[in-house]
Amino acid sequence: MKSHNLSMDLVTRVSLAFTLASGCILTVIGLSSFSWPRPIPWDDAGALLRFLSFLLFAALAVGFLARKLRVKIYVATPVAAIVVVTIAGAIWPLLVALWFVLSSVLLGHWIFQRLGIKSESLITSVLVGAGFFGTIVGLMAHLPVNYPGTYGIALALPLLLERQLLQQWSRKFCLWVVEAPSNSRYSSWLDLPICTVALVLFVVALMPELGHDALAVHLFIPAHLLHRHQWGFDATTYVWAVIPLMGDWIFSVTYMLGGETAARLTNVSFIFALSCLVRDLVVWAGGSTSGARWAVLLFLSSPLTFAEGNSLFVDAIWATFLVAGTLEILRACSINNSQGNSLISAGGLLGCALATKAVTFIFLPVLLLLLIWNYKTWFKVCLIRKILLGFCLFFVCGGIPYITAWWLTGNPIFPFFNEIFHSSLWPSSNFSDSRWSEGLSWDFIYDVTFQSGKYLEATPGAAGFQWLLVFLPSLAILMTSKHRRGLVLVAVATLSILLCFHWTAYLRYIFPAYVMLVAVIGVGISSISNTAVLQSRFIYAAAASAAFLNILFYSAGPFVYRDFPMKAIFSDTYRDAYLLKRLPIRNAVEVVNAINVQRTPVAVFGTPKVAGLSANALMANWYNHNFQNQFLSVKTIQDVADLLIENRVDFVISDSSADKFKTQYELLDKVGAEVA
Repeated sequence: MKSHNLSMDLVTRVSLAFTLASGCILTVIGLSSFSWPRPIPWDDAGALLRFLSFLLFAALAVGFLARKLRVKIYVATPVAAIVVVTIAGAIWPLLVALWFVLSSVLLGHWIFQRLGIKSESLITSVLVGAGFFGTIVGLMAHLPVNYPGTYGIALALPLLLERQLLQQWSRKFCLWVVEAPSNSRYSSWLDLPICTVALVLFVVALMPELGHDALAVHLFIPAHLLHRHQWGFDATTYVWAVIPLMGDWIFSVTYMLGGETAARLTNVSFIFALSCLVRDLVVWAGGSTSGARWAVLLFLSSPLTFAEGNSLFVDAIWATFLVAGTLEILRACSINNSQGNSLISAGGLLGCALATKAVTFIFLPVLLLLLIWNYKTWFKVCLIRKILLGFCLFFVCGGIPYITAWWLTGNPIFPFFNEIFHSSLWPSSNFSDSRWSEGLSWDFIYDVTFQSGKYLEATPGAAGFQWLLVFLPSLAILMTSKHRRGLVLVAVATLSILLCFHWTAYLRYIFPAYVMLVAVIGVGISSISNTAVLQSRFIYAAAASAAFLNILFYSAGPFVYRDFPMKAIFSDTYRDAYLLKRLPIRNAVEVVNAINVQRTPVAVFGTPKVAGLSANALMANWYNHNFQNQFLSVKTIQDVADLLIENRVDFVISDSSADKFKTQYELLDKVGAEVA
């Protein structure tokens, strides 16, 4: 037996050394293939210098505050954030975002009490509360009742319902701040880069929104609710009007009360929630505190995470619901968990994920397979009521947007798979994005690192540099040591990626799996630390190198602030000038809102980034294929005039630089008068 253990230990060490060396060599080869310094994804040296200077300043400021106030790093960081917010004049949006989080956690706790569940996870309570708010807003969106006052009352109710618990938590929080448990020197030093990168994400949320998806959809809908007090669910005007919109309903809560900045801060709060889930996954798998910290650092420093956090995508919200639900499934399948409460939580959380993004359907078969494989640990007669309750929550929370779409269009996942459902509102063909390929190649890890543009609107490095340097060694040690829980995480994430890439190889669609694999790195680092001191030093060096490269390529994703405009945070004048230079259509929206007092439809020819428009937008692109086809078919000035009159259009926002409509723009310029 002793010789067998020695041989296994030797296999582990050899595998670790081989994969670590291979990862380093491949990374060097990949980096040497770049034409330096062109691949560094910043507008110029000045932008990179501003970014690195802010990183250094943030680290020094947090360290100084921690030392001066005699508190831990993770207590000093919010203090630094409050200072920045105060200077930026964004106190109210921050308070609204915090108000939403607090109301969500109290509402989640109240819901668990009504269901007879004792939840020890604040993250789960926050997500259940946020999911409930999102569901209610989605139902309210059908009616003209969406006013700031209505939302303010809704956020105040949980504080009244759980006022005693709120007082109890307030006292505990004050004691935690004053008497925060001490950490080792190693842990506190690792906390500093984690909190510094988190502070960067927070500060970027204070910048003006420039992202395409945000301004065309995810900020457009909350603004529509604010101006028109309901959402029309009109798939003839917006083809995405009936897709799962849980993320947009959640953004609407804070946007209604605190505007764009509050919504952006809400998005970043879900990135921070994912960081907590990364830690929880590592701990569930038996990892150490240091391993969890390394995983969190690599997650926050990843360019893909930064891409999801710097603009209003809904991927962070979706991934948080899905990863939290997966963690509850994993807990339910654990031998030491026989209460069945995790199944109830999992049902609600996965239902919210399904109501946020239809791509959830790709992950569900993997989780179902996991439940079937471990059915002996959770399928018990005494838990039938809880099992049924979990399934009911899943179908109720997740089914609403699909039932709505089916009722309004005849296709429950409109406009997708219309070749099957034959909705009259979309051509009888399956919607697809031809930009991305299908399938998974053998060199995927190298490709996704150094040729990220194959899988995302990005430049090299967008997926992060941790996969060759740290993930491969972590996977090797988990496989050779037969680390069961770590390998379960690998299996769930890998199968999900395989299913997704069989359909389309797009990185944002596998963001939840991405989070799980980062957690696998934390489990691997924990196991390596327990193997040998020398090997652990090498893996720490590799992880630190990956984090450094991630930061250097931080804006490699679909990023809109490659000039890192810090002045836009602290100066309203510079903010307006910056928008006028970078995205003048946002200024055009304000002009149209001021003069379009009748709120007649506004025709938009060019980029559809018209969030904030108080009227309906007729977008001449695939969002409104009928209007696009009508515009493409015009031949004369009279045709253009008839098109606008037929659609009751008094005002037009156009971008004549678009080559696609060059002939039509020449005719459009001769109709009507230019206002601005």
